[in-house]
Amino acid sequence: MLEVMALLHAELYRDQGYKVDKQHPGYLIKSYRGLLFRIPYHVLPTFPSDESLPAIWDLSRKIRNSSKSTISISGSNVLRKLFEIVGDIDFCEYFRVAHGFDRVVRNLDGDANVMCLKLTVSNPDPVWKWDEQRPTADALAEAIKPAVLKQSTFKMDYVGDIAHFGITEISNIVIALDGDGKSAGLVKTHAGQEVPLTSVDWLPNQMNDPIDMGRYIDWLARAIKSLQREGDMRKCLKRCASLSRILYLPRITDDIAALVDEHRPFLLNYQLGQLQRLCTMLNTLEGKRQTKLAAIAEAQQTRLSAEFETLGQMEPEAPQRFANEAHSIANRLLTYVQTDD
Repeated sequence: MLEVMALLHAELYRDQGYKVDKQHPGYLIKSYRGLLFRIPYHVLPTFPSDESLPAIWDLSRKIRNSSKSTISISGSNVLRKLFEIVGDIDFCEYFRVAHGFDRVVRNLDGDANVMCLKLTVSNPDPVWKWDEQRPTADALAEAIKPAVLKQSTFKMDYVGDIAHFGITEISNIVIALDGDGKSAGLVKTHAGQEVPLTSVDWLPNQMNDPIDMGRYIDWLARAIKSLQREGDMRKCLKRCASLSRILYLPRITDDIAALVDEHRPFLLNYQLGQLQRLCTMLNTLEGKRQTKLAAIAEAQQTRLSAEFETLGQMEPEAPQRFANEAHSIANRLLTYVQTDD
């Protein structure tokens, strides 16, 4: 089935340079300006546009913690064509601890355009902020254990000025692997929401793993229900889009796209709020890099405000109408899956 779907999508998107990945069922390969992208068939209709791909690739190389690790775009970023206003860039990296943590420590410094805000390890220390006492490579090696679930992953949060995207938040969730490529943290990842940015043939997760696909669908359904209860219908709609793609329900995907287009002023207003939060945070920090990023963020906010004004005044009832319509889509979608809660 996966091979058939990959062949079908390769034919549909042949003019965009996609070919079937014969080594990994369910994936297609695209080479763009010498960069290789391995894409699950179901995200192809919503995958980011070609012009943004070099920037995503270059950023992945800046924050990657080993030249031999597998790093992927993850989460709603694989749906950027559907959600133009995503607001952040998320990665997932599969990192063998045998490669050492020296580059992890160096990445805390960032560069002229990207700064690391914090590194989080579940145990023993919840957060190391980049401007406080830095962890050493030895301390990280002691704290991170592939075989222990709470110590098998760590997260690095950044903010940066990225070509094509402007000022944006960036996250890299890192799965620590042992010498055999195993990790307790693999249960936190899903092949269905990852696009590997690497030419190596080894993939930690595979589309042809039925257990992983089941876990992914179950996780999405539970996340949708949880976000409905919390009232975060913007994030809920992203999860709905992912579930509609993995279940191959194009009509629901189209309805989500129409809702996003209809409520662009509301979503743009949310993005303005996120930019304001970033500006405030950056202005509390000292240093030339932070000052530069804050100035760029403020200019970006001004441009976005001008775009918002061209759309006309947002109706007071728009947030509630968006929530109601998103709830309706979520409820329709959940009729296709069953969880035990």
